[in-house]
Amino acid sequence: MAPITRLLSLATVFLVGSTFATTVCTVPHKPGGDDYNAIALAFASCSQNAQVVFQSGVVYNLNQPLNVTGLNNVQIKLDGSISLPNNILYKNKTTAFIAISGTNVDIIAPADSSQNGRIIGNGQVWWDKGISSGRYATLQVSVKRGSIQNLKIEQSPFYNLVLDHSSHLRIDGIKFTSVSANSVRKPFQIQNSLLHADWVNSTWSFILQNLPRNTDGIDFFYSSFINVSNAQITNGDDCISVKRSLGITPGVYEYSLRIRADDTSCTNCSNGARIKTWPGKIRTLSAYYSYEAALTNKYHRATGGVGLVQDITFNGFAVTGVDRPIYIDQYYCDTGVGCRTGKSLVQIQRVNFNNFTGTSSGAKSNNPVNIMCSADAPCQEVYLSNISITSPMANVSNICTNVVDNKPIGITCVPGKISVS
Repeated sequence: MAPITRLLSLATVFLVGSTFATTVCTVPHKPGGDDYNAIALAFASCSQNAQVVFQSGVVYNLNQPLNVTGLNNVQIKLDGSISLPNNILYKNKTTAFIAISGTNVDIIAPADSSQNGRIIGNGQVWWDKGISSGRYATLQVSVKRGSIQNLKIEQSPFYNLVLDHSSHLRIDGIKFTSVSANSVRKPFQIQNSLLHADWVNSTWSFILQNLPRNTDGIDFFYSSFINVSNAQITNGDDCISVKRSLGITPGVYEYSLRIRADDTSCTNCSNGARIKTWPGKIRTLSAYYSYEAALTNKYHRATGGVGLVQDITFNGFAVTGVDRPIYIDQYYCDTGVGCRTGKSLVQIQRVNFNNFTGTSSGAKSNNPVNIMCSADAPCQEVYLSNISITSPMANVSNICTNVVDNKPIGITCVPGKISVS
């Protein structure tokens, strides 16, 4: 067995601004092999007051899920890149391929346009197979105090970055891109009117395949005091979203508080700035996620939890071809099979959408602004200012439903009808 000195380069240095000596672990690379053991050993050896360095110009192969816990005062320098498996062997086996948790953790990539600082998700193989459930997020972070700087994620199979039970984080200069090279329209004779509306165009009678669905940019859940700035996100779902499973579990209190996103670009996303909660019902739903599974995939969703989304600011968003640029949806469910009759008990308070420019796609809504709040827990203090979003569709209006306050919302808005089909 190789001695530890051959696996890790260990040194003692003083980082600028640090008051403690720091151990540095440089991760070695085995060309053509699996670098999981070397990466795991680096984090085990440098989990406290330390620095873990991925070498510049190196693409590490991470062929097994990595769960790093208990970090304290650790800087992760992603000077190289990490490539996830180009297969679906871990379907239904992990929710996040890389999970990092701890206190005072910084993930830092180079602030340049090089091929370094990337996590390569290899999501195309998942999209081509039409796999909806069982995919994993590329990166999940559960950190108290820290930062994520200049990180690039490419072709994520599922969500790009999930912040779960995180607080006091600064996220700056990230670039997440998930674009399918093989998207196709497959003719489909619609025989069931309950097909998922976002997946089938009933006029053209085709189903869209091989698209990077659910490749959310950043999702927040049980998180607070987060600042995002200078993000560039191109994907097939939410750009920046307060969601996950808010309101899905009966009797469970969930929250996201004091989150701010500034100077963000969203390109070809389904949704731009979004807040989503589940309605308060327990139902059996039929979910149609792929052509092959259209009439067979059935499962249960239990919804009816409570919670709070408070002090959220989306500011300085540039949207290009986004289906719903500004979106609050408290009636979300997987399909239109009656579940939208439920009324969420998650309270949304003090939300600001400021300085939005760009274009909507018109693909899913004529309305650049869609604010659909719960009748049982109406949104409070939702304000919009300087919204300049154009749509290719005619008869454009902004929809605001169940918003209560004693001041104008900031734009011309009309009540919308909640679909219960």
